[in-house]
Amino acid sequence: MAFIIGTAGHIDHGKTSLIRALTGVDLDSAPEEQDRGITISLGFTSLQVGEQSVSFIDVPGHERLIRTMIAGATSLDAVLLCVSATDSVMPQTIEHVNILQLLGVQHGLIAITMCDLADEEDIELITEELHELVEGTFLEGAPIIETVAGESPSGLDALTRNIEALISKPRPQVQKQPFRLPIDRVFSQKGFGTVVTGTARGQSVANGSTVSILPEDIEAKIRNIQLHGSSVEETQAGRIALNLSGVSVDTLSRGSVVIVPNSLPVTQIVDIEYQHLDDATALSNGTRVRILFGSSEALGKVYRIDCDQDFEAGDTGLLQLRLDSPHILCKADRCIIRRESPLETLGGGVVLDPYAIKIRKRNQHRQCTWLQEAKENPLALIERVGRTGRTLQECELLGSIEHIVLGTRGYAPAVVDEFTSLLVEAVQDWHRRHPLKKGATKMELQQHFPFLDKTALGDLAQLTLSKGMVLEKNGRLHHPNFSVALTSDQERTIDNLLQVLHSKGLQGSPINDWTDIPKPLFQYALETALVIRIENNIVAPTHINHLIGQLRTHFEFNTTLNTTEFKEMTQLSRKFSIPLLEWMDENQKTRRKDDVRIQGGMLSKDV
Repeated sequence: MAFIIGTAGHIDHGKTSLIRALTGVDLDSAPEEQDRGITISLGFTSLQVGEQSVSFIDVPGHERLIRTMIAGATSLDAVLLCVSATDSVMPQTIEHVNILQLLGVQHGLIAITMCDLADEEDIELITEELHELVEGTFLEGAPIIETVAGESPSGLDALTRNIEALISKPRPQVQKQPFRLPIDRVFSQKGFGTVVTGTARGQSVANGSTVSILPEDIEAKIRNIQLHGSSVEETQAGRIALNLSGVSVDTLSRGSVVIVPNSLPVTQIVDIEYQHLDDATALSNGTRVRILFGSSEALGKVYRIDCDQDFEAGDTGLLQLRLDSPHILCKADRCIIRRESPLETLGGGVVLDPYAIKIRKRNQHRQCTWLQEAKENPLALIERVGRTGRTLQECELLGSIEHIVLGTRGYAPAVVDEFTSLLVEAVQDWHRRHPLKKGATKMELQQHFPFLDKTALGDLAQLTLSKGMVLEKNGRLHHPNFSVALTSDQERTIDNLLQVLHSKGLQGSPINDWTDIPKPLFQYALETALVIRIENNIVAPTHINHLIGQLRTHFEFNTTLNTTEFKEMTQLSRKFSIPLLEWMDENQKTRRKDDVRIQGGMLSKDV
């Protein structure tokens, strides 16, 4: 993986000339750039330093091109700050340092350029100014190298040695996320077609893969992958170029993002940890701003969520970004906040929750607590959405490993504990309202869980069962301490019913003859198999079990049973025997095969 160094500094301070002297490549390649003598687009080249390949990104210094500068500065491993010996520190020098600090760049070098045009006293004064400028920033203590990039270049050896020292420094570990390539250049190359470049992040994709391009929402295929001018079979983190088929140059632009299809969701509400610049105008709630991240720019409004005060000089806190349109942002991404008009860099920060919920006054304090916890524990980002849960894709992208999956969403363990308690309460409430029912089906309990779909409720029930908090029998959930207790009157009613049914044999008694029995009690008798329903009749289970015994005996000596044999066995007419035989099929006592029955898998068990 190449080590990426970006240039920074005021316009005309020799950034491009220094890279040309160092690498031999002129990065002001466009005619307009050469005519005007300034960098307008991002320029890229590489240099081999020892065994390490170093990528250089030359960014423009003009204030109007600050968006391009930010696109180049995202994902840098180090920066080369260039300051002219003839001008010293200028406005864009200061702004670039501020932006690089906000973007989280950790290492860098400082080059005083054009030293052949200044005397030693001037260079000493500039050096002092630079020490003051970088005090308290990531560049404090960085080497300051005097350079000349003209016909007789000097300082290049010292610059190369210091670059080699930078390479040896450890790079921060980032969470491995899906592949994405924020596009910073789009062009057409003869014989190849559409080419896009950018700094690739995340996992690799192979040559020939299908990719999606957002926000255009179009698909393309990778025809070729280039790394420093050489074709490779798969991408790697760092500067790459993709030759894409199936898409024209006119449909793409800087700010588009290439991803693996469906690997990253778009978002419009983002929570960040924010740093306001010392000399920036105050930032108030509801202010419209420009948000710059990667190669993208979005418009939106900002709301402070850790307190009710404006952000003023040097303040840090939590900020919610509400974007006007969907964009791709990931956890730990860096972004810059600029005033919409007039243009001014206000501050920047790091993304805590890219798929945030809209924070209101009533939940602001608790949400802030979760966001603070999320810096150390990603699970807080799952817990903050409560009963809503997160998609499993969001859970993975947020780095959570402790969430619990119910259906197609992930929930914090504390929230699932709440769900299980609610399920137990719902079952107990069911027992109070239906004392003659053994328990409730999941469908009957669904009304207590409008925030869970059918699959999620099923998973919750299984989890609660595994903890022994409820039990299940015949598809009904019941509390471990619950059992149906009949009153003496109810017991007498059931006894009277059974006495009549015993006298009726297998023919049983019509259900309509028993409408005087309360429906819940009658249903209880059916559910507990005190009586057996055969079509529109009820039969005593003793008669059914006797018949099952006869069937067992029959199949000891026969492999099949026909309808005539069953009628002779039951001594019933066709009107009663056929429904009884069909009941045997439904309950797997017998199994139909063509025009006869064979032994069923449940014949060994009584009702």
